[in-house]
Amino acid sequence: MTRLDERVPRVKALLWTLVLSLASLVLSPPAYARHNREHLSSVVQKKVAQGKKANKSIPKCTEMSEGIQTDLAGSYPGTVEFQQMGLSGDVLLVVEAQQEIDQLKFNPFSLTATGNASLRINGRLIAVTTCGYTTVTMVILAPTTDTNAGSARHSTILSLRACKSGTALRLFNATTSTARPTFSFSSTPGSIKDNGRWGRCNI
Repeated sequence: MTRLDERVPRVKALLWTLVLSLASLVLSPPAYARHNREHLSSVVQKKVAQGKKANKSIPKCTEMSEGIQTDLAGSYPGTVEFQQMGLSGDVLLVVEAQQEIDQLKFNPFSLTATGNASLRINGRLIAVTTCGYTTVTMVILAPTTDTNAGSARHSTILSLRACKSGTALRLFNATTSTARPTFSFSSTPGSIKDNGRWGRCNI
């Protein structure tokens, strides 16, 4: 028997030992690998539990959800597009403190063109928030003059939606219709400090 023949069994034995060692690593990963899997599984389970808890704390929105009369008080510089009243460009929207008549809450408001105080409209805002969606009825009171002070004041009524875009307030038509006046107002960023008052704009 030659030396080469003597070495063959030893080589085969070493190869089998190597194969078995690799197989043991694949079938039985090191302890740190098992630890990482267990830690990841624990983190995922905690996130799922937190999500379920958060979902339970959020009330479901249904047809029976009650609306909350919303206070829009504040001073909002911004831009407007309201051709029917001759307002376009920079304006200041001042919404006064909320008032109440027969359990109906509303905010008196004025909308004045920047640099032209004579170009101004006044009225009332009635806001109701339901499931994070705020609808606003804007009642614009027609100005009275010396010649018609005794006559009836005709009002313009708009159906709007209020929402916040970042830290800016937006007011715009709740529905689109060629038969209704188009109104759009966007305040400058930073105008809203109370982030819980309106829903976020999703358009």
